[in-house]
Amino acid sequence: MEQTQYLVPTGDGKSRIAIELGDIARAECRLNDVAIVNQHSAPEMLATFNDCWLKLAKSITILTCERNKAENAHRVAKATAKLNCTDEAIKAKGHSKASADLREAMVELDQEVQATKDRLDEISVLHDMLKCKQQAFYNAYGAIKRLLDNRFLPEGHVGDANRPKPYSAPAPSVPTFDPDFEPLPPGFSTSRR
Repeated sequence: MEQTQYLVPTGDGKSRIAIELGDIARAECRLNDVAIVNQHSAPEMLATFNDCWLKLAKSITILTCERNKAENAHRVAKATAKLNCTDEAIKAKGHSKASADLREAMVELDQEVQATKDRLDEISVLHDMLKCKQQAFYNAYGAIKRLLDNRFLPEGHVGDANRPKPYSAPAPSVPTFDPDFEPLPPGFSTSRR
């Protein structure tokens, strides 16, 4: 069974959202085809890249919303941990006197703070990765459009006989050998008067 979805946690951590990546992965394999695009394959490639860009835009919008929720949850968790960082709590951990460093350490080690930070990091990494993929499809789409607009795309070809040959310099012309040719001595001409 092929797994094509990435299950990312929601910003509040109560569930997970499935982000579909199968079509994106298949289309990514075609990004290198921009190098060999022709007039017949260009429209289909443009449609594919545009479709992937739109799918990624939808996923990125969802992830942006969830990232905002995760950031809020992380701030609340840190604020709650700071409020719970009393002198009694510090003494219960075996420290005699509270300091700013001890309070900060207790906040960072709070389980809820760590859980919200991990969730925020996971959502942010996927968000940033999809933004990069979206930019790649945007670049490929733009490259094909520029080639089409400037009419740089070759015609499509059916078989190997019609494929363009790699460029090479023309072969130098080689004089043909004439066995009856005898060079004239200096001063003689072949022209008749």
